[in-house]
Amino acid sequence: MPKTSSSHQLNDETIAILDAMFYATSKPISIDMIMKILKLSSKREAEETIENYRKHFNSKMKGVKLIKRKKHYFPKIKDEYLDKVRKLMKPPPLTEKQLEVLAVIYSKKKMKLSKLRELFGSRIYSDIKKFVRLGLVSKRNIEGSLHVIIREEADALITGKRGRRKSLKTKF
Repeated sequence: MPKTSSSHQLNDETIAILDAMFYATSKPISIDMIMKILKLSSKREAEETIENYRKHFNSKMKGVKLIKRKKHYFPKIKDEYLDKVRKLMKPPPLTEKQLEVLAVIYSKKKMKLSKLRELFGSRIYSDIKKFVRLGLVSKRNIEGSLHVIIREEADALITGKRGRRKSLKTKF
């Protein structure tokens, strides 16, 4: 299998597998996953292999770089190119629950964050953070309360291709 040598030099098959792995996924890859896919025997060996691969990747690629956050690795567009390709980027997929949250906010146009927490629980904070990052909602302090306000960009997720609204099944 794609083992590295004792000095953890990369071979062509290891590079190819790692290239394919980072191309295929849209989420950060953990050391454990790297160990499993490359069939490496230790985390230390996996870390050395991925660090060598990261140096190799970053020396070859000009518009993207492979970065490490905590114990996960993922490709990132270099800052100087981000504005040039932003319109081409697909937003990360939303879960059914996140679509439901977005539909509730959309139906009201503006909701208190505290009301959303009552309806959906404390995980709503990470969902709202994702929506803000995607440009779907904004947060504003109105009369001492934090409100979540739907943005026009969210309309594309909720309306159909011909401008008709999709039926949204919510309990609210």
